Amino acid sequence: MKTATLLLALWPCHVHAATIDAGAGISVRLKTRVGSAISKAGDPIQAEVIAPVRNGGRIIVWPGTLLNGTVKTATPAPSATGRALLLLDFDSLAGSGNTVNIKTIVAGVDNAREKVDANGNILGIVASETYSAMLDREIGQKWGGFLENIKKSLFEEPDSEILMDAGVELTVRVLANVDWNGAPGPAVWNPAVPPQPLIDLVNAQPFQTIAEKPPKPSDITNLMFLGTREQIEAAFRAAGWTLALDTNRDSGFETFRALVEDRGYKEAPMSSLLLDGRKPDMNWEKQFDTFARRHHLRIFARPAGYNGSPVWVASSTHDNGISFSRQDRTFIHRVVSRIDDERDKVVSDLTYTGKVRTVYYVDRPAVPKQLSNATGDTLTTDGRMAVIALAENP
Repeated sequence: MKTATLLLALWPCHVHAATIDAGAGISVRLKTRVGSAISKAGDPIQAEVIAPVRNGGRIIVWPGTLLNGTVKTATPAPSATGRALLLLDFDSLAGSGNTVNIKTIVAGVDNAREKVDANGNILGIVASETYSAMLDREIGQKWGGFLENIKKSLFEEPDSEILMDAGVELTVRVLANVDWNGAPGPAVWNPAVPPQPLIDLVNAQPFQTIAEKPPKPSDITNLMFLGTREQIEAAFRAAGWTLALDTNRDSGFETFRALVEDRGYKEAPMSSLLLDGRKPDMNWEKQFDTFARRHHLRIFARPAGYNGSPVWVASSTHDNGISFSRQDRTFIHRVVSRIDDERDKVVSDLTYTGKVRTVYYVDRPAVPKQLSNATGDTLTTDGRMAVIALAENP
């Protein structure tokens, strides 16, 4: 985002020498559109760092720093049984008037249907392995051409090419130690010490939501927002998140289409979870090119305010796959067990927009360190809640 880059540029440049260790992961957002069918070897690429890189608890690479490089390989999908391939090489790090060479490898594409192999190759899907192809085989074996025609009229065939627009997020792994002299960024990136009244408020909140049907304990609350609804909406939209639609016949069918066509559905509805018997006031999510994987959270308005500000509590998890539940007779998302990573993702995303005033992390001794959600996934946490105080005039 331009806001964070500007903040970094304006911050006093007291440069600190540090080493970025081999193996460190860097979360970046593409600024260049790339794809297996539209890019060629040698094309320049650029991405911006969107979350702090720390060493020994100290931030050594600040958000807004740039990674530059080139496309190494771009190969379109040769057939329905072959994979598209894309290999990106980020080889320089630039920020605060400092540029260094760096050896990296792409370790993952966030919320992607594509896979990344051990050599950093981004591998496209194989059309013959998609839900659409499986449905074709089932129809062909049991019903023949009549239903095949109906299916073709309702669903698009999955696109096997890799296409990543500016804004797609990657994890890049550093392959060799790098000496880096980076200027510090805005103080908001370092969490503040929470005052006792805020600690008391956080620990008075319920720590687990309840699934509506059937009623079972589910996701853990791990975020609090201090601000108006308008401030929350502005921050999430600036961070590239989307409000989820309500569940109805149209959104349900569109969800099924996204699953069959192996593509994203950025407004996809969410299952209903309750907090103190109430449904969420807002559901936010962030996807890329598959419905199976998404960042998402449910936000609930709370009755008490804090220093004149409305208070909201949220449960955030990262969906990383889909399975069919015979018990519920529907497809359900599986979630990443380490929910603290998703909590911290939300903190970084919103802070990067420049619309956050202060961040606190508050210990909650009463919260179990391991629980299960309503669909049987294990959730592990350090128990802390992140409190995000939004800026009044972002």
